[in-house]
Amino acid sequence: MNIKTNFYKLLYKIIFNIKYKIHIEWNDFNKNRKDSYYLLANHPSLNDGILQSLYLKKQPTMVVDHLELSNPKWKHLLTNVVKSIEVHRELFNIKSIHEIKDQIDKNKAILIFPEKSASYFGENHLLPLSTAKLIKKYPLDIAMVKSQGSYLANPRWGEKIPFRANIDLDYQMILTKERIKILSIEEIHDILVDHLAYNDFQWNKEQKYLYRNKHRALGLEKYIYFCPKCSKHQTIYTKGESIYCEHCGKLGHFNAYLLLSGFEFDDLMTWDKLQKQALPQILSNSIFTRGSMNLLNMDDDSIKELNYMDMEINPKSKAVFVQNRDDEIMFEIKKIKRLSLLRKDELVFEYKGIIYAFKIEDPILMKDSLEYIKKQD
Repeated sequence: MNIKTNFYKLLYKIIFNIKYKIHIEWNDFNKNRKDSYYLLANHPSLNDGILQSLYLKKQPTMVVDHLELSNPKWKHLLTNVVKSIEVHRELFNIKSIHEIKDQIDKNKAILIFPEKSASYFGENHLLPLSTAKLIKKYPLDIAMVKSQGSYLANPRWGEKIPFRANIDLDYQMILTKERIKILSIEEIHDILVDHLAYNDFQWNKEQKYLYRNKHRALGLEKYIYFCPKCSKHQTIYTKGESIYCEHCGKLGHFNAYLLLSGFEFDDLMTWDKLQKQALPQILSNSIFTRGSMNLLNMDDDSIKELNYMDMEINPKSKAVFVQNRDDEIMFEIKKIKRLSLLRKDELVFEYKGIIYAFKIEDPILMKDSLEYIKKQD
């Protein structure tokens, strides 16, 4: 590790130890391990890539979605604080597999987030088979680090984080190289799914940690778009710890344990299921949002800013219309590829070979709607 990397590692250790109360269980994992192995991690927050490797003696090489490097801040983190290998979100491409094999040959540990994307609502995403396929192709011992409390400490939608929130990091060995050789890809995948499952709301029902944050609801309206009381959409807004609907008034609040109070449910996963179930009703008409649009050139990491725009998703024409000050652009939804959400509120997709990034007010509604319409074809 060079001097610059050591400096940033020390700096982030200081920052994280000030912001959070971090509890680490090493179990049968050796944090001073120097050989090559896979370190698989769950992905509850945007800080995971730094946090989960920060306390290891030998820094692992982290596998990241190449679109994350489109942001200067994240590019700095992923090139100065950790070493990273770029992959496409959907799969390990040939180039990235060769780079991973090269790191293995150099006796480097490989840090992988099988979920691909940080959690939206506090529980794990579905795991694709690609990680199990890679592990089967290049068998190594597998360690796992499960982070619990990271989502509540820094929810992806949050604007104000609680001070000194508790985070538990649990490291353990889950498979040996020899065991991997006799397991099928599907069996490896099932083991990963079982070990990487998490639910931060359920976790804190048991831990009962308190969160000191008077503004713990701020930003939720970016991810929650459906009112469970009046069934209207895009009417949610927040103040401090409280959640409101423009039609119904106050709906409830986050209590000191960051559980929902005033609703028939106490976690965001249940609310998200309700809003996804409402999509057929919501998409009976066009939906609208606003924000800014950029074009990303991943060859030279350049960004072309197209500034303010309005976006419409028209379910009947199965198209997205984007209007900026110069002209209107139309995207056929069936031709949209690599749809994803970067960071907090950047909806990204590829269309006819061009990568578009939209920083918008309603990122989850637009993402859910595009995915729903694409499934109808």
